[in-house]
Amino acid sequence: MQKNTFRTVALAALLSTGLLAGCDQTEEPEQSTDVAENTPNLDLQGHERPLGHVEEFEGYSLQASINPTDRLPDVMIEEHNIEPGPERLLFNAIIYDKRSDGGLEPVAADVSVVYENLVGHEIEIDLRQVEANGDVSYIGTLDTSGQLVFRFVMEAQPEGADEPLQTEFEVQLPPRE
Repeated sequence: MQKNTFRTVALAALLSTGLLAGCDQTEEPEQSTDVAENTPNLDLQGHERPLGHVEEFEGYSLQASINPTDRLPDVMIEEHNIEPGPERLLFNAIIYDKRSDGGLEPVAADVSVVYENLVGHEIEIDLRQVEANGDVSYIGTLDTSGQLVFRFVMEAQPEGADEPLQTEFEVQLPPRE
C-alpha cells in the first residue's frame, strides 16, 4: 500500500470542494470565488468538505482551505507534526503559477495569514512550507475556541513575482451541537 502524502490529501480536499475544478482559466483576473458560498458549511463532527477560498490573479491562482484537524489522516498528522483536536483547524494554502499551456504549477512564495479573534485582536497563523512530490503548500493551525466566524487576510509573494498577491475572505463554521 502506498503511503499517503500531504499533497495527495490536500489535492483530494481541494477537489472535494471544487476548488481545483472551479479554476476556470478563462476567468478575468482579480475575481475571487468564495467556496464557502458554494459549499455546504463545514461540520466539525462529520462532514469532510473543507471550507475554502480561491482567488485568481494575473498569472497566479491562490487557493486556501480550512480543515478540522481531528478529521485528517493519521499519516498526515504524524508526517507534518500537526496537533489534532476538536477545536483546531488546519489552514492550507497553495499558490499556483498559471502556465501558458493552461495548467497550474505550485510555486514557492513568502506567505503570511492573519485572522481576527472574538475580541478583535489579529492573530498570525504560524505557517510552514511543506513539500511533497515536488509540490509546495503552506500549512498552519488555529484554535477555534468557540469562535465560528474567521476573517482571513492573506498575502503571498511568489518567487519572481513583481507584486504580492493579497486577498481577504471570511469563513463561517456551523454552530456546535
